[in-house]
Amino acid sequence: MKLLNNFLIGATLTLAASYGLAARADNSSIKSYVFEASYEDAVFDLGEALTNKGLVIDHKAHVVNMLNRTAKDVGATKTVYKQGEVIEFCSASLSRAAMEADPLNMAFCPYSMFVFETTANPGKVTVGFKILNGASNPASKKVLDAVNKLMDDMVREAAGLE
Repeated sequence: MKLLNNFLIGATLTLAASYGLAARADNSSIKSYVFEASYEDAVFDLGEALTNKGLVIDHKAHVVNMLNRTAKDVGATKTVYKQGEVIEFCSASLSRAAMEADPLNMAFCPYSMFVFETTANPGKVTVGFKILNGASNPASKKVLDAVNKLMDDMVREAAGLE
């Protein structure tokens, strides 16, 4: 139970960092955009952004469903999200380049972006991604930067900023 509580605290802090704290200088590992839209439209638009880049969704992790399903088990009293999920995908060319540059880059695959709407701010949707850091060499940095740009382009497109 202690391990589960530590995990939930860590997950909550990570997600909290991505929402509403984007202006903090120390939040350098998550990039996110908040905009007014319906959650359904934002999910659709993020899927379209992937398709527009010639990519497909590998998996959708329904994080909010898991939080709601397990809330009673962990004694949760607060509902943070109305809706939310993590969308995973892969780019064959970028993944190959990343892993050729450093086999440890497999740890980043599949790449993921998130979309959510909180109960505190209905009608405002957040889209974003975890910035891939930790390149071991210049070739690795170059390809991880390309993956970060790809994800930024897609979340910006979903947010209507492109």
